[in-house]
Amino acid sequence: MILLCGPVWAADWPCWGGSTQNFCTPEASGYGKTAWRLTPRWQAQTGTGEAAPIVADVCVYTIGFDKPKKQDVVACRDAATGAIAWEQRYAAPARARYARGDYNFYAEGPCAPPTYDAATGYLFTMGCDGDVHCWDTRARGKRVWAINLYDAFNVPPRKGDRDYGFTTAPLVAGDVLIVEVGAPAGSLMAFDTRTGKRRWVSKEVDQPGHTLGPRRMTLCGLPCVAVLGLTKFMAVRLDHGHVGETLASYAYYSQANAHVAVPVQCGDLISLSTHLGSDDLLRIGRTKIDFVGASPHAEVYAPTMLGDCAYGASNATLTCWRFTPKGITRVWTTNERFKSEGAVIITGDKKLLVFGYHRIALFTLDGKKLAEVANLPTGWPIPALANHQLYLRNGTGTLVCYTVGG
Repeated sequence: MILLCGPVWAADWPCWGGSTQNFCTPEASGYGKTAWRLTPRWQAQTGTGEAAPIVADVCVYTIGFDKPKKQDVVACRDAATGAIAWEQRYAAPARARYARGDYNFYAEGPCAPPTYDAATGYLFTMGCDGDVHCWDTRARGKRVWAINLYDAFNVPPRKGDRDYGFTTAPLVAGDVLIVEVGAPAGSLMAFDTRTGKRRWVSKEVDQPGHTLGPRRMTLCGLPCVAVLGLTKFMAVRLDHGHVGETLASYAYYSQANAHVAVPVQCGDLISLSTHLGSDDLLRIGRTKIDFVGASPHAEVYAPTMLGDCAYGASNATLTCWRFTPKGITRVWTTNERFKSEGAVIITGDKKLLVFGYHRIALFTLDGKKLAEVANLPTGWPIPALANHQLYLRNGTGTLVCYTVGG
């Protein structure tokens, strides 16, 4: 019975937000009846940048910037030991070609987490200057195809006083890779995962909104991909015969020229939050979008949903909200603050792992604090929890693996 239960308690973290992009995992928190701790297992240097690590097939994948050599470095490490299995490099700038503003707030190098496709064994990376690469993890990272978005699609500089280049991670959807390009031809483009050939372009046009990446959703019974562009929320259809068509589009702006937080869904309700601007709750219909009211505010990481409840900690106290047909109500709040980088992961044993400001705390679903560990190498990159291990990375490139246990 112990052997049979093993897979239930273990799960990979193959892209931002985990296997379903919802920051929920079947992985247990490791909390015992009275104790919880993080035991350092190994440490490595990955190059600078804000790209979070991912975990797949007992490997940890990272992308970072090697400043002396002016290269982006894609690395595969053994998840248990940190030993390098392989690495690939390509020439890259420290920042995107049109970058401007906020240089002191984020590190040089890639910001987008890698994305792993279990069907092909391919790893997809996005550099800050628009370099999209496909690497074959089953052939020691051999490059399969590559494209530069600026060069290929005439992507212009962002409007406004800030431009961070390309920060949004690509999304695997079946046999295509969906990328927020922000080109005059269309906001989203889909590329064949095996060849890199472009398959479709969204009819909706906008510049990239500097978020984690596109997110798959089912809206009005239809498969969609949703993303916050620079000036609008858009839901693009993925159903056969209507791929790339717009299901919903809603004007939505950020005073900081960057949204950062991704949209959150609960049924037909969509919660939008942005770094500086309004927080809007929408109801999505086939023919119209209704404004319902205000949403929970998030600076960087949107609240994490479990059922009809959302748990958030980004630049606010740790709070639980409940989605209802009439809007959002606050269920409980704590006096715990985790600053802008605050994020919540919900574990398989129904605990809240809350990150931010160089610490991690463990809470119950009703807000009771169980434990805390401080002085950790955290920052903007979201941690990865997989196979009883927690992987933390900061902007300077320090990656530390901890065993999670009670």
